[in-house]
Amino acid sequence: MIVATVRALKYHGGVELADLKSENLAALDRGVVNLERHIDNVHNRYGLPCTVAINRRAKTPSMKIRLLIDRIAPHDVRVIAATHFAHGGRGALELAREVVRLCDEPNGFRYVYEDSASLWDKMKAIATKVYHATDITADTKVRTHIRQLQDSGYGHYPVCVAKDQVLLLHRPETARRAGAPRSQHS
Repeated sequence: MIVATVRALKYHGGVELADLKSENLAALDRGVVNLERHIDNVHNRYGLPCTVAINRRAKTPSMKIRLLIDRIAPHDVRVIAATHFAHGGRGALELAREVVRLCDEPNGFRYVYEDSASLWDKMKAIATKVYHATDITADTKVRTHIRQLQDSGYGHYPVCVAKDQVLLLHRPETARRAGAPRSQHS
């Protein structure tokens, strides 16, 4: 399940934080590119079926939900407007049924990297395959620490790569606007 909000998608579409409450279907439409990237990762990188849950606020107009459903339709993924915040469990019943249905579907799950890869190569695989980075870099101190971890027997463990919310699609102007440093890895 990929969870999204109309506000987050508008932000990814270029709307300033202070203006997220205003109507802006064009920005919502532009922001869907970020959601499409996540769908692509789940389907093509991990080989899994998925659904998109839109955390729908009580006042979210149905035209915004319709826009999202229409934009995501070519990806063969259901978009479900979940209203659990306003309606409790009843507001997420359709979503829960879809998740159970997807769990019963055959899938081609695969990892992004091989277990036998080094810690550095695992991080690079995530950065390049999931986030579409061209490469990763680190200063000598960080690389030495990673090498020490590898040499100490930790290389067989999986890695977790954290990113901030504005760096999936490289938009330096958004990163700066949000106060984040520019990424060398996107």
